[in-house]
Amino acid sequence: EKSLEYFTRALSLHEELGDRSGVAGVTGNIGNVYKGLSDYAKSLEYYTRALSLHEELGERSGVAIATGSIGNVYQGLSDYAKSLEYYTRALSLFEELGERSGVASVTGNIGAVYLGLSEYEKSLEYYTRALALREELGERSRVASVTGNIGTLYAEKSFADYNPTKAEELILQAISLNEELGTKNQLYENHQALANLYEQENRFEEALAHHKKFHEVFQEVQSEEA
Repeated sequence: EKSLEYFTRALSLHEELGDRSGVAGVTGNIGNVYKGLSDYAKSLEYYTRALSLHEELGERSGVAIATGSIGNVYQGLSDYAKSLEYYTRALSLFEELGERSGVASVTGNIGAVYLGLSEYEKSLEYYTRALALREELGERSRVASVTGNIGTLYAEKSFADYNPTKAEELILQAISLNEELGTKNQLYENHQALANLYEQENRFEEALAHHKKFHEVFQEVQSEEA
């Protein structure tokens, strides 16, 4: 709420100054805040407004970011067709601009959408591409994130290449990287994924140990955010 207050004030200032580029940027940030609050309708409203402003101003990087953000909202709403439509558009924009971090981000998101659609081969293809990009860019927390995602993919029993050993190996890699980096919001997700995998494999003691770890780290994140 504090950040909403801050961004709303900033928005009025930029509007008073006639700084349309500033208005576009802040409008996108307000969209981010609403997305964080899972208010998808409001979030979509601000992202769409930001997109038109960036388009009017010919700010291609802003257009790419806003387009990807709209894809993100539709992904949150499980509207995968719409999500893919915006992600595909954002991907070509980032590629045209040579913004490799943006390319990596959207590529990983497309992998997640295909996972949601149970199109596992396609999901793996995009995740693998995203991982290579993150490694090239030296974005280690993102490397950890995608590694965990690929591990979770191999833990899917309906995936033709279902491989619990590989899943365990990748999720453990993600855990150790996230522990080293202190990225706890990713770490608790890894523990949860590993607990689910162990449960699936009837390794109940290990499943319980990682469920406990998940709750511990999750509580830490909650209290730090508070």
